[in-house]
Amino acid sequence: MFSPYPDGQNHRFRAEIKYADGEQRTWESPDWRSLSTGQMYWKYRLVNFLDSFWGIASEPTWEPFAAYIAHSVRPGIPFNERPSERPREVRVIIEQAVIEPPADGVWQSHNQVTPYNESWVLFTKKYP
Repeated sequence: MFSPYPDGQNHRFRAEIKYADGEQRTWESPDWRSLSTGQMYWKYRLVNFLDSFWGIASEPTWEPFAAYIAHSVRPGIPFNERPSERPREVRVIIEQAVIEPPADGVWQSHNQVTPYNESWVLFTKKYP
């Protein structure tokens, strides 16, 4: 925002988790616009982490993150117990919104929602 070259993209993440018992769940990264000030404060580090997470340099963290996501949507079930409830697959998807450069030197209002118009699968982790 206060940079000569502000970031021109917004990203959000979605994970689709399939469990051995056939259940499927979805995890989504926090929607920054819908958070209260207190929630923004509390979740700032997670959002900041996710903003840099998708780069190739972070690839060694993808597998542990997939396990974290799978466990966070079904807490209380350790992976080494109840094999029928273990995750079988975690697919992490990135959605991107491109913020257009200012027209005539004026940036769009922060109240104007930029649509997420691109998405791709970052990685898929399959478990035995």
